[in-house]
Amino acid sequence: MSEPIRRRAARILIAQIIVVIITALVAWYWKGHLYALAAIAGGTVSFLLLLMLRLTMQKAAEQVVEDPRSSQLTMYMGAGVRFVLLLILFAIGLGVLDLDPIWMIAGYIATQAAGVLAALGNGGRPDIPEFSKK
Repeated sequence: MSEPIRRRAARILIAQIIVVIITALVAWYWKGHLYALAAIAGGTVSFLLLLMLRLTMQKAAEQVVEDPRSSQLTMYMGAGVRFVLLLILFAIGLGVLDLDPIWMIAGYIATQAAGVLAALGNGGRPDIPEFSKK
């Protein structure tokens, strides 16, 4: 994986960690530690999906040179796997662990939003010097 992509991924991860900590602290202050745990679980779901996305993109990038169709199929399959993983992780959090749904979803949404905003931190341009010039 190239250095600019690695830096962008690190920036996204740091932003998501900060937001999940803030969300958990807000939940803990308003409702208590079990609600903070639900917010952390929602953020963890987001982290795991980001990790799956990274692995899928890395595999697709390796395949694109040899077989672009295979690379595209890998991306579509990765999206399907992430969707199923999302459902499974929320089912575990809400059904098995009996976490609060509002705070789990809030932790997930806040963490996802932080990831999107952090990715746009460079005006939507790649973090590559020749593209960063105005």
